[in-house]
Amino acid sequence: MASDVPMTPELEQIDGEIQDIFRALQNGFQKMDKIKDSNRQAKQLEDLTGKMKECKRYARLTAFFSLTYATVKSFFFTFILTVLHWC
Repeated sequence: MASDVPMTPELEQIDGEIQDIFRALQNGFQKMDKIKDSNRQAKQLEDLTGKMKECKRYARLTAFFSLTYATVKSFFFTFILTVLHWC
């Protein structure tokens, strides 16, 4: 994951899951081109749609963890500055 947010164990796990899903999507779309039967294509498309929804859920979790970290970091620095101001 490319950002300035440190990788917590939760973010590392989510990042790995997202990478796995992207690989599965890539393989799935390559298979889709080779499937001739419309019923099998529809099933493959359903599976790929499910994987995309799962990836979206993981992306939201990543944003939540990043936002939570940023909020805590911001609060901490504000607290430190306030304490320093009163010293």
